Amino acid sequence: GLDSLHQGATFRAGLTPNLSLGMALNPDFSQVESDPDLLDVNTRYALSLEEKRPFFLEGIDVFRTPYNRLYTRSIVSPAEGVNLNGVENGWTLGYLHAIDQTPGASVVAEAETPGFGEHDVEGAVAVNNIVRVKRDLGKNAAIGMYLADKELGRDRAEGPSGSHQVGSVDAYARIGQIFKITGQGAYSTTAAVGQQRIHGGAYAIDASISDGRGSAWFDHSNTARGFRNETAFLHRVDEIALGSGADYRLDTGKRFLTELYWGGETEVLFEHDQSFDGHEVDGWLRFKFGNHSYLSTWAGQWHEVYEEQLSLIHI
Repeated sequence: GLDSLHQGATFRAGLTPNLSLGMALNPDFSQVESDPDLLDVNTRYALSLEEKRPFFLEGIDVFRTPYNRLYTRSIVSPAEGVNLNGVENGWTLGYLHAIDQTPGASVVAEAETPGFGEHDVEGAVAVNNIVRVKRDLGKNAAIGMYLADKELGRDRAEGPSGSHQVGSVDAYARIGQIFKITGQGAYSTTAAVGQQRIHGGAYAIDASISDGRGSAWFDHSNTARGFRNETAFLHRVDEIALGSGADYRLDTGKRFLTELYWGGETEVLFEHDQSFDGHEVDGWLRFKFGNHSYLSTWAGQWHEVYEEQLSLIHI
């Protein structure tokens, strides 16, 4: 009958050869491939789902940062949206606006400080606004900015029932031919009705060196207990991570066994009270025979503290 008739419209136009504008009103995603069945029983963290909706996939790379701060699947059921994105004269520009009719709750787990809980988003509408700007500094460096705002509301007369803002600055630089460093810092503020506003920061840095045959890398991140990102997939807070690794590729000069490739990496996690939270160790070895045949071996362990118990996740 007429009750099942879906009415909506989508529009896309190229403002310049490199800058495009997309608009949607009650978009219909019924033809989009459904999500695969995933087990969500006895999981510590929320499940991360791949984005398949064309409106959000258009120009998605524009909104990426070194440590991805955008998870468009957090916008569950958009009633309207605007997607402006492009790269022009060394500038990367993106603006995403969406009104979500059925917003989801925070995916952060095991945190004493609240984000948006199930009771906060029930019956609410969320207005999302996301801005991404990046400027190339020659061929070997860039600096960028990312801002996101999410407002929850049930009745315009009553005002917002929840408010969240996050901002970050990121940069990368390549020094010479072999050294690269990338970093990003962020800060957020979040509050729902009846809750005390929480604040928190986060940062991550990655440094690597590579000469084409071998490479080594080091990464470090720190996420405060009060940091939130309601438009991203952030499942852990109150965490300090230290990681490093190296690999090497050896050309044997032989006709049968032509190449050996080996490497390993490790990561250690701590909470801010300095308590141990987990570690990972991985190693791999690959043999290349001729030009197209490979034999690979891998071994690894991941231990994680869960409910004060050290668990072996995989081996």
